[in-house]
Amino acid sequence: MYDSFDTTSDVNGTRYTAITPTQSIGEVNTSSSAMASTSAELPWKQMDLVPQALSDEILWHAVYGDGSTPPAPGPNASPIEHARTTIARDLLRHHGNVRAYLERTGGDGDG
Repeated sequence: MYDSFDTTSDVNGTRYTAITPTQSIGEVNTSSSAMASTSAELPWKQMDLVPQALSDEILWHAVYGDGSTPPAPGPNASPIEHARTTIARDLLRHHGNVRAYLERTGGDGDG
């Protein structure tokens, strides 16, 4: 490992060369990003309140676009979190207070 951090020699071409990111670490999605209005309604500042499936869907659409279809949750997805996601989506569709619902039902996965 010592040679990995040496600044003067390259032992048989084994030195790690980092790839510098081209995207700013501070860059965020804009108000015109996919699902931006949905994301704005959610309590992101409180840890674990946004159900994983809903968070994954927002990320999926931000990367692949509004018209894409995200994959289904994995086989070990929590039934409680599925129910919270379903209710949250329904509240979003009907302009209900999804933030209050998610805050009330907690973020520990136990509802």
